[in-house]
Amino acid sequence: MRSELITTLKRQTTELLSDLERNKEPILITQHGVQRVYLVDVETYEALQRRMNLLEGIVRGEKAVEEGRTLPHSCAGQETHESMAEVIWSDLAHSDLDGIVDYIAVDNPGEAKIFVRNVFPSVGHLVDHPQSGFKP
Repeated sequence: MRSELITTLKRQTTELLSDLERNKEPILITQHGVQRVYLVDVETYEALQRRMNLLEGIVRGEKAVEEGRTLPHSCAGQETHESMAEVIWSDLAHSDLDGIVDYIAVDNPGEAKIFVRNVFPSVGHLVDHPQSGFKP
C-alpha cells in the first residue's frame, strides 16, 4: 500500500486523487510519522460500506440464532395466523440484500442476477407462513 506525507497531500492533491482514481488503491496519509487517514476512491468506499452492511446483517442473524429467536421451518406452519400477512422490506433489509448481491457478484455476476430474480418470489411463502424463520 502506498503511503504519503500529509505535506504531499497538501501540495499534490490533484495528482494523488488522479492516481487514486486510476489505481483504485488506498493511500495512507501520515503526519509526523503517525498514520492519520486513508484516502480511497468513491467506488471502493461504497463497496466497503455494502460489505460492512452485509457483515452486520450476518452478525444480527448469528445473534438471533444464539439468543434462540429462530424457529425451524418445520415448526413455522404451526404458528401461522389466519389473517393475511404482508411482506414489507425495510431500508435495512434492502441494504443487506444489496450487500449480498454485491458479494455474490464479486465471484459470479451471472449467479448474482439469478439470485436477484429469485429472491423476491422466494419470500412469498412468508405471506402464508408469517412466523417462519424468526421468533422475536
